[in-house]
Amino acid sequence: MKKAILILLLPVFFLTSCDILEQVAQVAALQECEFELDNVNNIKVLGIRMDNKEDISDFSFSDLAKLTAALSSGSLPLEMDLNVKVVNPNTQTAAMTRMDWKVYVDEMHMVDGVVDDRVTIAPNGGSSMVPFRASLDLYEIISGEGLDAAINLAMNLSGKGTKASSLQLKIKPSINVAGRDIPYPGYVTVEQEISGSSSY
Repeated sequence: MKKAILILLLPVFFLTSCDILEQVAQVAALQECEFELDNVNNIKVLGIRMDNKEDISDFSFSDLAKLTAALSSGSLPLEMDLNVKVVNPNTQTAAMTRMDWKVYVDEMHMVDGVVDDRVTIAPNGGSSMVPFRASLDLYEIISGEGLDAAINLAMNLSGKGTKASSLQLKIKPSINVAGRDIPYPGYVTVEQEISGSSSY
């Protein structure tokens, strides 16, 4: 992995600025960083919050009517925040200025996105929390299984469902060095099985 990063960075080594060399070291340090899904929150389906729902009886009649109508139309939008914790065990500060990401639910590719905020992770066990705001369509996941399946999956994502689902986030960090984006080789994969027994 380190060789791959160094090969990507070879063109910028000809630039002798100390600042540039420091940025090169920061992106190289990412290879040793640990990424983990800390929590999933602010889950909403059609604007209906899921964090106070335990089962279908917790939904009002108007909520159920709204969800049923949306499901019949072939679209059930869901929004959620994925918070990823990045820990840096290196003696060198790690940093990234861009993160391309992909979300998978039960191995189905759902949505892509980009975070353009700079993230710096302090050395020697320092950590940073990186938020990813994802919007996706539940209808594409449940494949015509009906309202109960949609509600159960939404509650699974909030850690309150009964049937486990797999949530996977693939992240490709990069850093801008001398006006050029230097990507991390490949994707960092963060995966979590989520259900009513989820720790978060």
